Amino acid sequence: MSRELGLHNLQVLDQLEEGDIVKFERGWFSHYGVYVGNTDIVHLMGDSPNELLGTSQGISVVKKENFWDVANKSKAFKHNRDGVNFRPSDKKTIVNRAMSRVGDNSDYHVIYKNCEHFANWCRYDAEDSSQVNVVLTTLAAVGFFIGAKFLGLR
Repeated sequence: MSRELGLHNLQVLDQLEEGDIVKFERGWFSHYGVYVGNTDIVHLMGDSPNELLGTSQGISVVKKENFWDVANKSKAFKHNRDGVNFRPSDKKTIVNRAMSRVGDNSDYHVIYKNCEHFANWCRYDAEDSSQVNVVLTTLAAVGFFIGAKFLGLR
C-alpha cells in the first residue's frame, strides 16, 4: 500500500461512525461492508479466502474483519446514501443487524444478493445495489440502441 493510499484510508477510518457503509474500490467493481467500531468491518464475501467479490453465484459468508485487512490495497470511502429514498436505522440497530449475521453462510448472486445488498440491508433494512442498477441500466440502454438500429435497418 502506498503512503498516499494509507493516509487516505486512515482519514476515512478516522471519520467513520458505527453503522456507516464503507466502499472499497477494486477496479471494475467495489466491495462494501459496514463499520461496526474498533476498526472492524462486517461484510459479505465469497467463501474463498482470497475472493472478496464472490462468484456470480455460489455460497457466501458474512465476516467481521479489520478495516485494514478488508481494504488491503483498495481505496476506501464512506458510502452512506441517506436521503429521501434511503433512511438509515439507528446506529445500534445497524450494528446489531450486521453482527447478527457474522458467520452465516448464504446463497450469493452477483445481481441479487451481493456485498452491497448486505450492507444496505444492515443500514436501511432494504437490499439494494447501485452497482448492479448502473450495470443493468447501461445494458438496457445498449440493448435498446442496438434494437432501434436493427429495426431501423429493415
